[in-house]
Amino acid sequence: MVLDICAWLVQWLHQVPHEKPQLVMWAAIKRQFGRMWKFRQNFRASLLQVLACYTKDKVEGDQKGLTLRRSQSLGSGCMVVVEKSDDW
Repeated sequence: MVLDICAWLVQWLHQVPHEKPQLVMWAAIKRQFGRMWKFRQNFRASLLQVLACYTKDKVEGDQKGLTLRRSQSLGSGCMVVVEKSDDW
């Protein structure tokens, strides 16, 4: 689920208008990610793992859903530099 949340946030966060946060209701999130047991609890745990790595993302949760604010896409921090090696 962590990778699914990363992809979802990359899609959403760059589309949120400046000065106009977007509320995504829990029901909509649950429809998109599936109807698992204890959905909100499991989703929240996975979201916290994502946000621990991508601290610039502006996501707030409450009883209604998640409020997304325009922020630097997490996709911009996903680049990894790999040194070429002749040992392959």
